[in-house]
Amino acid sequence: MKKKREVLPVVLWALMATGIRALYFFLSNGQMNDTYEYYAHAMIKLGQKEPVLTSELAYIYTESISYLLGFVGNHIGSVAVYHLLMQIAWLLLYFFGVRYSFGKTAGYVAGSILAVSPWLLQTMFMVTPENFLMFFFSLLLFALGVLYKNMKKCDGNIVGGWKVYLLLLGFFVGVICTWNYIGWLLVLLIICLLTPALARLLLAAGGILLGILVSTIKHIELTGVPLAEQFSWILTQFKKFPGRCLDISPLLLFWVIFSLVAGMIGKCLEKAVLKKRLVKETLNANESIKMEENMITTEEGKKIKLLDNPLPVPKKHVKREMDFKINTIEELTENGIVKDDFDHAIKENDDFDV
Repeated sequence: MKKKREVLPVVLWALMATGIRALYFFLSNGQMNDTYEYYAHAMIKLGQKEPVLTSELAYIYTESISYLLGFVGNHIGSVAVYHLLMQIAWLLLYFFGVRYSFGKTAGYVAGSILAVSPWLLQTMFMVTPENFLMFFFSLLLFALGVLYKNMKKCDGNIVGGWKVYLLLLGFFVGVICTWNYIGWLLVLLIICLLTPALARLLLAAGGILLGILVSTIKHIELTGVPLAEQFSWILTQFKKFPGRCLDISPLLLFWVIFSLVAGMIGKCLEKAVLKKRLVKETLNANESIKMEENMITTEEGKKIKLLDNPLPVPKKHVKREMDFKINTIEELTENGIVKDDFDHAIKENDDFDV
């Protein structure tokens, strides 16, 4: 019964998040917008496609669209369906990732904010990589939540194959970090959840650095641009704020941070309410104990409260205990008897009993 009570709200939330997207998709009559020409680069033209190398994320995103068009043909509407399915999937992964990492309340608050975000709904009809990036971001957040949940079961320890799991998680987080700056939020979450164990942090850091290295080498092979020039180019991209930077709108960063912060606030408020309720219940329990002292139970099981005695009565007896100082074992006399402060030595010629 308890499991059903826990599962039902999750199912209702998932239906709500999915239903909002389905209704918006079919009732908004939205037209696909290829402002940044990702679709144009991904279209199949005589068996050739032109890759987008403005960033590693843009290249992988256009490649994924190109594979999709290879199956369904050059229909831009199929990209909208692609975004719809990705957005539903990453919302569910995001919800469970936050839930496992920070608690039920944080999961519902953070997930609901993104579920009703009007800007995120619009991205289904924009040929941009926001939903593509969020799918992998949420997948890694979910993987981090699963790891943290297992850690709590093992008293905060990572044992056995979970160490390999953490290393692989760090590797893919490093890859996401090279795709876009939003990936560094995952690094902050890893530090938050794995602190203060230094061994865990070092293992995750090793995986992250390895992922960054492999992903960077792969991008150098694709573009032929040396590492120093790539780093300089990335720095110039951040000058575009508050516009699009590294093929992602800063609004995505805003909504993700806003949802996470709101989730943390929700968790803190829940703790405060539970603490207040616990104090109130403790006080009520103490009051009921006091009430029981002035009541009697009849043979029929009825409880009757006794009237307070109007006459003066003596104060309740307070149990007191008296003790005497016992000297240490080092203060034993020669005949092995403890010499206490209240003992008096008796001589042979004492005649006090005569």
